[in-house]
Amino acid sequence: MSILKMWRSLFDRQQLDALIFFITSQCNSRCRSCFYWQSLNQHSDLSLDKITKIASSLPRFTSLLISGGEPFLRADLPEIIGTFSKHSSFSFVSIPTNGLLTDQIVGLTKKICTANPRLIITIAVSLDGFAKTSEHIRGVAGGWSRSLTTLERLLGLKKDLPNLRVAVNTLVCRETLVTLADFTDYLSKNYNLDAHNLEIIRGAARDPSLKEFNLLELEKIFKLEKKVSLHYLRKNFRSPHALSKIYHLAIYLLALVVIRTQRRLLTKKQPWLFDCLAGRTIIVIDSDGCLKACELRSATIDLAAFDYNVASAQKSPAFLAEIQAIQKTPCPCTHGCFINSSARHEPWGIIKTLLS
Repeated sequence: MSILKMWRSLFDRQQLDALIFFITSQCNSRCRSCFYWQSLNQHSDLSLDKITKIASSLPRFTSLLISGGEPFLRADLPEIIGTFSKHSSFSFVSIPTNGLLTDQIVGLTKKICTANPRLIITIAVSLDGFAKTSEHIRGVAGGWSRSLTTLERLLGLKKDLPNLRVAVNTLVCRETLVTLADFTDYLSKNYNLDAHNLEIIRGAARDPSLKEFNLLELEKIFKLEKKVSLHYLRKNFRSPHALSKIYHLAIYLLALVVIRTQRRLLTKKQPWLFDCLAGRTIIVIDSDGCLKACELRSATIDLAAFDYNVASAQKSPAFLAEIQAIQKTPCPCTHGCFINSSARHEPWGIIKTLLS
């Protein structure tokens, strides 16, 4: 069943692919790289009742991408996922974590996976390199070993939770670049990960100097991203199922599209070779209940004005105007989720990007 879900997610032409949902603004890290730092710890998180209204108003989609803050600071995280599972139709859940609260993360992960056996759940632990580098960026002394312990315990759950996937998210910035290649090798040789996601720093970081790259450094980043993507393609190709192999090949090709699009933007100042579909195939809901077409744009729609009915808010003049503004503006962003979601709806754009 999971293979069929993965296959269908690539070719389903439904309007909405992904919902990015910031379920909390609370965070127990102090990351210098955070683009969300001005919105943290605001005590305005949505109640479960309001989240239920949101979930009930959504169309069928593919992926629920949880964000924050630190998602596992919400003790009702299993109930939130359960509410979406009960009232919405989707197949994948992705939950990032800084990994600091090991027991809580492991316990809540067990509950989520056990209660939702038909969903594929990915828990991605954030590790921005080896201990010295990661802790200097994340601002928590001793945090690296705690996060690594969390990663190891999550991997230990996989034998009993067939719907669990475990990944690592690594920020690519000026300071992580020095040891990044060694760190990706370390993870691939020592941990049985399902994926290792390298994400170039974006947005208005707390420390803007982390975004400073020269051309040579950028080329090294893109070369390493391709190497890491190919490693996990080869690993996932060990599956005996043909559909699974084709799915992971498609995921790899989409990863190449993201990499090449980022390279065009950052090294050549050239735009995407396909339209940005923010607000159409992918939407964002902030922890305070504001709907956004794009994570990095300022325009918001207060869902409270629509009694937390997302479908109604999407039809509002303000939201439709935001989509039109996005269509008229060549997109300068490097956000992998938005590049991926937009590209998969434009096959010719994928071909042009891969051939460019």
